[in-house]
Amino acid sequence: LECKTTNSIPAMRKVRGGEYPETWYCQMTHYLAVTGLERAYLGVLIGGREFRWFCLERDEDEIRALMSSEADFWSKVLAKVPPALDGMDSTTEAVAAIYPDSDGGEIDLMGVRHFLDLYDSYAKQEKEAKRLKDEAANNIKEYMGAAERGHYGDHKVYWKNQTRSSFDLKSFQTAYPEIDLEPFMKTSTSRVFRVG
Repeated sequence: LECKTTNSIPAMRKVRGGEYPETWYCQMTHYLAVTGLERAYLGVLIGGREFRWFCLERDEDEIRALMSSEADFWSKVLAKVPPALDGMDSTTEAVAAIYPDSDGGEIDLMGVRHFLDLYDSYAKQEKEAKRLKDEAANNIKEYMGAAERGHYGDHKVYWKNQTRSSFDLKSFQTAYPEIDLEPFMKTSTSRVFRVG
């Protein structure tokens, strides 16, 4: 028996639709492989309110495939071979941690020209996707009019007024030039990635 709780929107949608995330499937398949049991049960508490359960029957082909992938992964761990880079947040954080500072140098990027082409292509797709997403949002807003909330199926939409206060540093410095603000300033450094 594997028990999960989730507040993740994608996971909640999957579970409500009669499915569950692939990572949970792999986890239960691994349990079946190492225990020799014939079936695994999954209980999921959605948003602290709804309960769903699933049954996974033992599948030898799936177990063999998973064991092969796990063996391949573990052989790379033992050989200290880093995994291929991907676009996950954890990978982005790892690369930033490995190379936190720039040295002022310049490098020829011919070796990664394929990734530069991909970056350009995905940037154009991202821009178009944002435009289409904004178009969908504007149609929803127009339909909602002055309403603050709306719903349909699993979708809940909020379009309400918010108030935000911010400190106007320039105006403060102009009004009180005799106050030294340096002891109150916080400086942070990060590497910014831009492709031009």
